[in-house]
Amino acid sequence: MLLAPSWSALQHLINLLYKFAGIIDMTCNATKTVCVVFHPVYKRKVLSDMCLPHFLLNGMHLRFVTKFKYLGHIINNKFTDDDDMKREMRNMFIR
Repeated sequence: MLLAPSWSALQHLINLLYKFAGIIDMTCNATKTVCVVFHPVYKRKVLSDMCLPHFLLNGMHLRFVTKFKYLGHIINNKFTDDDDMKREMRNMFIR
């Protein structure tokens, strides 16, 4: 997971990740890599999601999502754990 305060900082981190992964003989899967924009607490600082350019990993565009699963937990762009709690309740009823 990479976190950065700006678009350019995150693109720089993605480039570093790709560079150093190649040095240690690892690869990055651009089809499984996603981007999430976490909106600021103060609504007046919110940018439109449409104004962000795509991030590139080895020349491939990374897709934007509103939620994803990371280490078994669902992380969303609203800073809530509602999706994760729903998943846990479903699993509890199944068991």
